[in-house]
Amino acid sequence: TNPTSGANASTVKKRKNNKIGDFDINLYNQLPASKVKELIDEITNIEALYFPFATSFLFRSLIEVTMDEYLRRNLSTVHPSFPNYFIDSNNKVVSKFEHPRNQSTTIKDIPIRKKIDDFKKHFTNLNLYDKRSLNDLDKLALFIDDLNLSIHWGDKRVSYDALKTHWINSNFFLRFLCEGIK
Repeated sequence: TNPTSGANASTVKKRKNNKIGDFDINLYNQLPASKVKELIDEITNIEALYFPFATSFLFRSLIEVTMDEYLRRNLSTVHPSFPNYFIDSNNKVVSKFEHPRNQSTTIKDIPIRKKIDDFKKHFTNLNLYDKRSLNDLDKLALFIDDLNLSIHWGDKRVSYDALKTHWINSNFFLRFLCEGIK
């Protein structure tokens, strides 16, 4: 499936307006077959206007899975920015704390928000992006929190416009992560 085009030109123009947006086809084609690539296919092809909950769950999943895949492949080189991050025996990104006093170890899941915050710190330390882009990561973390609430609260809704805005504003982040896993 091509994540940037539909069945035919006349349909694409009409349907494209109902979707969350596109993804760079050249970068997409360089990605290995993976869950990341499958999620990109799904999120760029779903009718987000009509299926905002499904699209929001895909968006949340794409952010988390892509961050984890980036960390699996690059943790040894970016480790100073991600202290206590560890890849466990199941290939899961977790936090690991050693307790020297009683010689025990605590392993915990890392919330998506913490991962986003740690990536922001990493980008800040390396002076990779402008302040506005970094602020968009803060907004993305808040939006992910809202997406999580929409799962558990019966009256919480996700707007199509918010999905599109966060897709556009976090594009630099997804590109960075995908560049690191291709």
